This record gives sequence, structure tokens and C-alpha cells, in this order.
Amino acid sequence: MTQYVREARLPGLVISVPCLSTTVSGVQSASAKSPYPFTADLAIKKSQNMQWYPHLAFNGQCETAFHFYEKCLGGKIVLMMRYVEAPIEASPEMKEKIAHPTFAVDDQMFSGSDVLPTNYLKPQGFHIQLNLKDAVEAEHIFRTLAENGSVGMALQETFWARRYGALVDQFGVPWEINCEKGN
Repeated sequence: MTQYVREARLPGLVISVPCLSTTVSGVQSASAKSPYPFTADLAIKKSQNMQWYPHLAFNGQCETAFHFYEKCLGGKIVLMMRYVEAPIEASPEMKEKIAHPTFAVDDQMFSGSDVLPTNYLKPQGFHIQLNLKDAVEAEHIFRTLAENGSVGMALQETFWARRYGALVDQFGVPWEINCEKGN
């Protein structure tokens, strides 16, 4: 019988992983018992060879979005490179657009870029999930990210979280804010 791992936790990221047993990629389950049907807990071995580094595509508003994320998330833009500064050719309308920014909060990072309007696709099929320990901070981040965006699920208590909500920010990026119980 196939068992499903409810979630594997890496800093700031939750991944659902299907598996055939309680061993995944050579990592033995910490516990075969789980309060959830068809799930098993995973012991995650910290890898020095891999880090999650989401890259967000924007339709010309990357710079504005990254400054907005500084305000919302309390992190810092550590790099902001325009196409004119990059060692690639760019069309005249893209020269002042952003080729590569990096945003960091503690040891978490993500990047992004402006893409040609003809190549831009609206983000779908994923959310960037922020796992927070403090409910007040979760409320602040949710409220700030939701400015001029759309709320899919208001931030509220759920059976697994002190606060959970989903939204799409004003730049079209989907977010989930999660503050689990017990944190």
C-alpha cells in the first residue's frame, strides 16, 4: 500500500512527497506513526549541496515588487541588476528593467526578473508559503502583502494553525501565510 508523506519541512518551505514506504531516498522515517491517515513523518538530512531558491517572473514591475517585499517581509534586497548592466543584449524597452534581483531574510532567499511582456505568464499552480512562529507577525505580513491584492482565504485559525490565509499580492504572486499551533 502506498503511504503519503504529509510534509517535508525545510526552512520556510513545506513539500508534500508521495512515497512507497517510510523510507524516501535513503532517509528512514523518524516515526511510522502519524495522526494523519496515509502519512509518515520524515527525518530530513540537511544538505550542504542544495538550497531552495525560488525565482519569480514579473511583467515589468520586479523592482517595485522587491521594494514592496522589503516593507512586507522585513528582509533586504542584496542585489538589483538591470538588463543594461548584465552581460547580455537586451531590447531597448528592457534595458532599464530588472534582470536579476536577490531578496534575503535571514538565510532564506529568492530571486526574480522582469520578462518580456510576450513571455510573461501569470503565476499559477503554486504558492510561496511563509511559516511563522508569531501570530502577530503573521497578521502583519498577511495584511501588508494583501494591500491592493486579492485574498483567497482570510487569515484565520484552522485545525492545524493559529493563523492561516492565502492571497495573491498586487504583483500576481500567490502566498500562503501559516502560523502553526504549537509554535
